[in-house]
Order: sequence, then structure tokens, then C-alpha cells
Amino acid sequence: MLNENIFRNTHYQILNKIKQSFAPLYVPEVFTAKKIRVSYYIYKKTKRSFDTGNVAFAIDKFFMDWLQNNGFIENDAFNYVSYGSIDGCNQHYNDRAECTIEVIE
Repeated sequence: MLNENIFRNTHYQILNKIKQSFAPLYVPEVFTAKKIRVSYYIYKKTKRSFDTGNVAFAIDKFFMDWLQNNGFIENDAFNYVSYGSIDGCNQHYNDRAECTIEVIE
């Protein structure tokens, strides 16, 4: 799973390839918004402790860029995106992240 430690130590060309191939598995509807609220839930399959923000950092970076590049949001700056919650949970079948988006404006 991509996290801040891996992100920091990976060559920029590899990160660019990951970013270009990044896309969410499911987007419920096409929308455009002036402002959104985003919440993340990180699932890990091990009982090992993990830094939720460390994992959410990389996911958020690529997801916000994807939303912006595909015209869902104008910009990913603070006046366009606010955050609800970032939580984590262990003991699930696969490592994954889920995101909920609420359109504010």
C-alpha cells in the first residue's frame, strides 16, 4: 500500500506513472462542485498498528489530483476541499481505502 514513507523515497518518474494510472474503482455519479467534503476510511488486513494519516496522505494526493484533472472540482486547495474524518481499521480481507464525498456547493 502506498504511504508517505514510500512516496518520499520513490523516484519522481515512478510516482508520475503511478499518478497517471491512479483512478478510483467506483465513482457513483458524475458531478461538478465548487466545494466538497471528503472522508477517508483505511482498511488494513493485519492486526499491526499503522499511521492512518501516513497512508491517507498518498491516497488523498492522487485522488484530489484525479478529481481535478477529470473536471469534478476546480482546484484541490483548502477553499475547495474540506475534510470530514480520516479513520482506520484492522482485520479486513484486503488492504484498501474508501472515500466518501459530500458536495457542499
